[in-house]
Amino acid sequence: MAPTHFIYFYVLAALKNEKAIYDNRYSFLVYKRPKGFWGCIGLLFLKYFGHRSMVIQGREFVFKNGVLIEREFFPQKELTFEKIDFNNLSEARDLVGQKWSLRHNCITVFSKFNDRY
Repeated sequence: MAPTHFIYFYVLAALKNEKAIYDNRYSFLVYKRPKGFWGCIGLLFLKYFGHRSMVIQGREFVFKNGVLIEREFFPQKELTFEKIDFNNLSEARDLVGQKWSLRHNCITVFSKFNDRY
């Protein structure tokens, strides 16, 4: 097993009580496994590090090419799900079109929805 995979699985094992199984009736923050060494090192200091999106009722809200978009969600094995109580699809759609920046990114934008409830 590559060192990056070891770090990733070690951190996720420590957070196993927060992982959830995907069900399109609920809302989730979705995390993708980091691809590089520095992404895995970031896992040691932050809850999750790397790509994050939000899924509500089977619709994914994600930054793509510097802009927040909405698209259909297809679950994959390498994703980790954290169930959230937020379920307002129209409020999430209000974010579509916003531009990515260092202060306005997948970590800061989607954390607000998890922290409110």
